[in-house]
Amino acid sequence: MNPNKKRKFSDLELEEIFIDMLTVERGLSLNTRLAYRNDLKEISLFLKSHANSLLTAEERDIRDFISQLHSKGVSAKTIARKISSIKQFFRFLVSENIKSKNPSLNLDRPKGESKIPQVLSESEVSLLLEKSMENSSPGGKRLYCLLEILYATGMRVSELVGLPLSSLGKNFSHIIVSGKGDRERFVPLNDTAKKALEDYLAVREQFLIKSKKKIPSANVQLKWLFPSSSKNGYVTRVRFFQELKHLAIECNLDPKKISPHVLRHSFATHLLERGADLKTIQQLLGHADISTVQIYTRVQNKHLKRMVDKKHPLSVIKVGVGKN
Repeated sequence: MNPNKKRKFSDLELEEIFIDMLTVERGLSLNTRLAYRNDLKEISLFLKSHANSLLTAEERDIRDFISQLHSKGVSAKTIARKISSIKQFFRFLVSENIKSKNPSLNLDRPKGESKIPQVLSESEVSLLLEKSMENSSPGGKRLYCLLEILYATGMRVSELVGLPLSSLGKNFSHIIVSGKGDRERFVPLNDTAKKALEDYLAVREQFLIKSKKKIPSANVQLKWLFPSSSKNGYVTRVRFFQELKHLAIECNLDPKKISPHVLRHSFATHLLERGADLKTIQQLLGHADISTVQIYTRVQNKHLKRMVDKKHPLSVIKVGVGKN
């Protein structure tokens, strides 16, 4: 989304953009996406009955909607889910520069624990990278480069596909990422990612459109690290998502559990398991609040418990207890 070119969106268009993000970045199931869609349609209908829309909604409008749910006797659990949907939706609109202010920012967060993020094991990530590296075609080199950078940095998929060529540091030692709220952060690259980047740049020109009749123009494409014939001039999140799913199938991995967002979670979890501190992980992921990354400690605790149950001597001995 070009922040300098804002336009008015209908509620239906906003819903579709958001659902597309849930599909591509988070890989959510069809039933989960339908739940989000239904929640958004419900608040959209409420706003329309008050001559308003999702794009123009303010905090008092959201609170009036929630009050109406209470008055109808909707359960606290259902209301909590709807609040979660609303908060995620408006946070996304602000991050995409579609809406300048988040009207749900001060809403009370739903009670209960956050869902533990889904992650891949280190061996599963290695399998994806190794299988991708086998494809020496230009498309294969691009996919391998995207994967290496994603797993080496943990950046959001929207940040990755929309990287300008100018974001590369000297000798590819780092990338300057422009994240949410236009906050820039320094992200180092490891040697493997650097090599993948060098190999991809050798074939990058093949992704530039030669015909002047096509949109975007060649000048627009030249700006991006991963140019394509898409409307924005760079490879889309959907395209990357599709290629990643196909790669998972080639690796005999469940494509439903693999998405760019899962790789971002895996990056953070694997760093934590290898001794990185939360502050460092927060900075690399581009989160404004360290509390956002504390959920990864729950992933680590779950992993530790599983290892103790599997490896501790008493876990073996207790099987024979009671047999005399």
